[in-house]
Amino acid sequence: MAAFDQLKITTPSGPVPASYFVKRAPAQQVTQIQRRESQRLVLIQANTLKGVAANQKIAQLKPWIAKAAIDPEVHVKFVGADEEGQNATNFFVVAMCVSLFLMGVILLWQFNSFYGVLVTLSAVALSIVGVLLGIQVNLLHTFDYISVILVGTGVVSLAGVVVGHNIVLVDTFYQLRRQGYPADEAAMRAATQRFRPVMLTTLVTVVGLLPLMFQVHPNFHTGHIELKAPGSEWWVQLSGAVVWGLSFATLLTLVLTPVLLAAPKVMSQRFGGLWRFARGAPPASAPVKPYEVPRAAE
Repeated sequence: MAAFDQLKITTPSGPVPASYFVKRAPAQQVTQIQRRESQRLVLIQANTLKGVAANQKIAQLKPWIAKAAIDPEVHVKFVGADEEGQNATNFFVVAMCVSLFLMGVILLWQFNSFYGVLVTLSAVALSIVGVLLGIQVNLLHTFDYISVILVGTGVVSLAGVVVGHNIVLVDTFYQLRRQGYPADEAAMRAATQRFRPVMLTTLVTVVGLLPLMFQVHPNFHTGHIELKAPGSEWWVQLSGAVVWGLSFATLLTLVLTPVLLAAPKVMSQRFGGLWRFARGAPPASAPVKPYEVPRAAE
C-alpha cells in the first residue's frame, strides 16, 4: 500500500502522485460471494438483548424496512426463529383443518345429519375465542410474546375435548328425538342429562392444569412446593390455552348447543307461515272436519 502512494502517473505536466486521483478508505474485504437460487445473498446475523423477545423486535423491524429507502431490487427475508414460527403456524393450520375434516366424516357417519356435524364442530370456534381471550387476559401479563408451537399444540389438543362434549349432547338429542320428543324439549333434556359429565370433565381438566398454568410444582417426595421452577415457563402457554379455551367453550356449549339444536324446528314453527305467505301459498290451518248431513227422522 505504501508503494501505491509513491506510484507516479505520467501527465502532460509531468509525473503526478496517484494519491491525487485516488482516495483510499478502509473497508471489509469480500472473500466470497454467497448465492441462493441464482440470487446474490447477504446474510446478516444478530441477537437481541437479554429480556427482549426476538419476534417482538422482528415485528418492529418489518414496518421500518418497508418504509426504508432500500433499492426495490433488494428483497429482505427473515429466517431463523421467524421462519420456523411461520412454518409452525402453517403446520398447525393444516393439522387443524385435517382434524376437523376427519371429525366431520366420522360424525356424519354417526349422526347422518350435516346440521348435527356443524353444531358439533362449532365448539372448536368457541374454544379458539376462549383461547384468544385468555391470551389477552393472562398470558400477555406473564410473557412478552406468544409461542405459536405451544399455543397451537394447546388448541389442537383442546379441539378433541370440546368436540367430545358436543358429541355427548348432540347424540343424546337425536336419541330423544327418535323417542318422540319435540325438538325444544329434546334439547333441554339433552342439556340436563349431560350437564354432570360435561362439567366433571371440564373441572378435572382445568383443575389438573392450573398448577402448570401458575407454575406451581408440589414435590411430594420432599414435602414442599416449588414456585416458578426452571423450565416451568414452557408449559404456561400450553396449559393456559387449554384452561381458558375449555372453560369458555364449556359454558357456551351447555347453552348455545341446545339452542342451535332446537333452532330449526322452532324457527320453522314460528316463521313457517311467513315463509309460505312470501311464496304466495295459502297459510296452513287446522284441518276442517267434513260436514255431515243429519239423517231424516223416520
